[in-house]
Amino acid sequence: MATMSIREFRERLAKLGAGGATTVLRRVLAETALDAEAEGKLNATSRMNVITGRLRGSIRSKVTQSPGGLELRLRAGNRSVRYARIQELGGVTWNGGVIRPKFYLRDGLDAAGRRLPGRLETALTDALRLD
Repeated sequence: MATMSIREFRERLAKLGAGGATTVLRRVLAETALDAEAEGKLNATSRMNVITGRLRGSIRSKVTQSPGGLELRLRAGNRSVRYARIQELGGVTWNGGVIRPKFYLRDGLDAAGRRLPGRLETALTDALRLD
């Protein structure tokens, strides 16, 4: 990897323009969000006896701006899929049945997260032209 001075780094950041680095990071997080969503859907399919596919279909990802920076959110469930949380985290049902955790979302996010450093390195290297 090339080395550069602080001045050179500042100049290259300036060339990206206002919000340029944030745009690059948002793009990388959006790719990672889609990756995590796909992993979560694969996990939901392979770890449970899928009957309707409603849980798998309820899995969605989103990248948002928060006061602390960019956030990647991976969610499952909706009005017709109220059981998403208990399938993910496990628990006891209203009639005393025990459901073991499946961690389909957590593991999907972990798998996508392991690929994030490489994606960031590639995207920032390209954006800053660090050859």
